[in-house]
Amino acid sequence: MTIQGSLFLRGSHPIIILSRLCVPFVIGYSLTQTQMETMRARLCTPEECLKFPKHPQVALNDYLTEKGKQEPIILHKSPDGETLYLWTKGILPSFSGERPKFQVPPLDLAKYPEFEGLGDVKPDCIEWPVYFDIPDWFYPRLTKYAKHWQARLREKQKRLANAQPASNPALLVPPCPPKPPARPTMDTVP
Repeated sequence: MTIQGSLFLRGSHPIIILSRLCVPFVIGYSLTQTQMETMRARLCTPEECLKFPKHPQVALNDYLTEKGKQEPIILHKSPDGETLYLWTKGILPSFSGERPKFQVPPLDLAKYPEFEGLGDVKPDCIEWPVYFDIPDWFYPRLTKYAKHWQARLREKQKRLANAQPASNPALLVPPCPPKPPARPTMDTVP
């Protein structure tokens, strides 16, 4: 099966970026229901909190949109079935359809003071959900990351092509042992 076929069969959002088919993934911090309710109480007005009392992500998404943040909060399930909310901090393309390797830095409370006192907040990566509309900022941001990844890949390939053989003697292949002397035969015995 081709990569393209497998992308469409999974029901994800395959899109074309830089003339290549990819699946968008989002990275950020996953929060529990309790953590989301705490965040909603800190950041939203009491009226906003009462709009959708069982869905804290709705009030927080409205709050973030009003502040001009491009950080949607996405409801998802952990592999063990727990309901989590991904506070999106970035978007990554996957040209293979597989979950990309990602690094989300540890939570910087100086940069995100609203996360103070929430306990364990874990980095996570999920596919962009099919049920989510694609916002205006989505394609430019995804294209930017894709170009960044392509540049890093080209740089890595260039370094590997220019690499010199290892100078560490332990890494060198040992020479073949010398051939043992020929065994005497009837013709060589005096």
